[in-house]
Amino acid sequence: MNELKPNFQRAQWATYCLFAHVVVLFVFSYLSLKLTTSAPEQLFDEERRGTLYPLYVIFSILNLVTFVVTVITFVMWFRRSYFNLHKSYEVVLSFPEQWAAVCWFVPFINFYRPYVIAKEIWKKYQQIAPSTTSKSTAIVTFWWFSWIFYNLVNYCCSMIFGMGTALNTVESEQVFAFCGFMNIVPGVLLLHYIKQVSNWEQRYYLANSERDVIEHFDAQE
Repeated sequence: MNELKPNFQRAQWATYCLFAHVVVLFVFSYLSLKLTTSAPEQLFDEERRGTLYPLYVIFSILNLVTFVVTVITFVMWFRRSYFNLHKSYEVVLSFPEQWAAVCWFVPFINFYRPYVIAKEIWKKYQQIAPSTTSKSTAIVTFWWFSWIFYNLVNYCCSMIFGMGTALNTVESEQVFAFCGFMNIVPGVLLLHYIKQVSNWEQRYYLANSERDVIEHFDAQE
């Protein structure tokens, strides 16, 4: 009996939400940079605010919303993918399947365990999915370290500008705009990761479903 659970739809939702977030992040970072270079007075003077500032506020909200939705959909897909690996009984895994969700939210552990699990998912599905060609884990490593580097830079900038006069300065907005552009890199790499793993997982799921059908008819004969 096929104990695997379908995960293709979750992969699609995670991909759509992540793509939307990357687009919104790019626009928001561009608006933030343009606002601080061409019309910085709009950040502080309500009477001088033009059409650029409302767009900046709208995309600031959209950036937060799309980020939260992307996190939820991605973690749901990520855990289901690891769950299906556990149900395959063809590979040995390092952690219980619950850790695929929990590890993202535990301090310190979330610096390395999501990467370990992501790399396991990448490697193990290549082993069990039919008609797959071996692909290097370099993209997983590049994605993870670009994501960690972005977060460290963003945190350091928050600490530096937080100790100054205020976060709402022209300089801080420009720095965080560049950080936003920097975050697009791990976003694009993660899109590729989801698409590739989903492809392998879907092949493995369909192969198991076909095998169950054959075994069912063999048992009836």
